[in-house]
Amino acid sequence: MIKPVGYYASAPSGTKDAGILAHVENFYGSHLEKLNNAQKSALLIVLMAKAIKPEGVYVEYYGNNIPNVQHLFGLSNEAKLSLCNAIINAIQIEGKE
Repeated sequence: MIKPVGYYASAPSGTKDAGILAHVENFYGSHLEKLNNAQKSALLIVLMAKAIKPEGVYVEYYGNNIPNVQHLFGLSNEAKLSLCNAIINAIQIEGKE
């Protein structure tokens, strides 16, 4: 059973992270159900790269298949990684639910 985004990614009430994470749940669904696996995977890669900035790796997101993605870049690195955990747990293996 998939747990909601808030199970993995949360922030103290009134913080910028809390506002952005609330927007994530409202915009993409509490289980990220409004995103398909390809969108979830792309979002995971972009957020991970933005959070940890691996040496020698540059990831740039082109396109608009994930609406409002730039809004998520305002999350703290810790919240980005927590959201990555939520995304990993929301990716569905084809043929299984």
